[in-house]
Amino acid sequence: MITQLVNVLKFTFGSTNLLFGDNTNNGRSLCVFIVNILFGVFSEFIIFGHKSYLMLKTASIFLLGLMLVQSTKAQKLDTSIVYVKAIHSLNPNSGKIVRTRDSADFSVQIIAPPTNNSGIKLGYIKKYSIYNILLLSGTAEVIIYNANIVLNLHGQCTNYYQNGYKKNIINYQHNKEVGELITYYPNGQLCAKERYRQIGRLCLVEYHDNSGKVLTANGKGNWVKWDKEYKHKIEEGSVIDSLEEGKWNGYVNDSLKYTRMYHQGEVLPTSDTLGQVYVSPPKEPEFYGGMDAFFNFLANNIRYPLEARTNHIQGRVYVSFIIEKDGSLTNVKSIGGSKDNSLKNEAIRVVKYSPPWQPGIYNGLPVRTQYSIPITFKLGTN
Repeated sequence: MITQLVNVLKFTFGSTNLLFGDNTNNGRSLCVFIVNILFGVFSEFIIFGHKSYLMLKTASIFLLGLMLVQSTKAQKLDTSIVYVKAIHSLNPNSGKIVRTRDSADFSVQIIAPPTNNSGIKLGYIKKYSIYNILLLSGTAEVIIYNANIVLNLHGQCTNYYQNGYKKNIINYQHNKEVGELITYYPNGQLCAKERYRQIGRLCLVEYHDNSGKVLTANGKGNWVKWDKEYKHKIEEGSVIDSLEEGKWNGYVNDSLKYTRMYHQGEVLPTSDTLGQVYVSPPKEPEFYGGMDAFFNFLANNIRYPLEARTNHIQGRVYVSFIIEKDGSLTNVKSIGGSKDNSLKNEAIRVVKYSPPWQPGIYNGLPVRTQYSIPITFKLGTN
């Protein structure tokens, strides 16, 4: 009887080492194992009677339990959770590894074993907020070094809104966006299907309004470009052959309006009495030294308002401004966040005090660019 049981195990796993050894990814089906065990139990019952049946039944239960333990062990080996403290970087999916969720900005679930001993992992990843809300899922090269982690996205990845709906589906090659881009409204409705023709430039294929009505089909129709949160229109106009064509209207803060002409996706030179302001030019403006340097500038120059400190007022202020062609900042104002005037005034003051930036670039020329940042005021424990 024992000999038959061992033979069943060998038939199922190829070798008993696969059951008791370190190889948790043997790829054999658990169903095959169960079928063979049940067949053995039934045969022993027919041939040897009730006693043999009870012995095999006990052995079967034991082995099934062992399989569940091994399956759990494999799951633990193949899946890891990493808590990450974000750093100011061009890659938002990078940061410093920390020990606990409380000190992290997000977590990454890596579903794949290491591919080699160099610390590089390839596999399916899921990125969560500290509140365990799914933000991103897809495939990536995971690089871990010196207690840092970098996710180089590769293949199809999906971003999600805080409410759980899909935000977009993007295809990547070595962290660069390529191929088809599908975007969704916060209510879950399909917004647009676009296709990258070169880095940062998109062919406009299909567009729906937020009720689902098709406005552009097969690269022809009307199109609306929105800000990242789909709260404010940026531009709207006609599309022909998947490219912007003719007159387009532009909006800044829902009030400042300009008009420009397109031909085959390229902006034609026009005179603009309002001084055209871009929201997202191909080359974004940048603080000299990068955003790390800019946040250091803010930290070193913000003076916590005495009134707010006395009354234990904390909060976040969103500040909007225009980066002029010469890099200077104008039209600095608060656009949301805390309602405390002392915090608002301090945020505006420190931004106005900023050194010049490198301006945004469009068609090789410096342009005026609309920009906004959050400034957080938080009191220490002392």
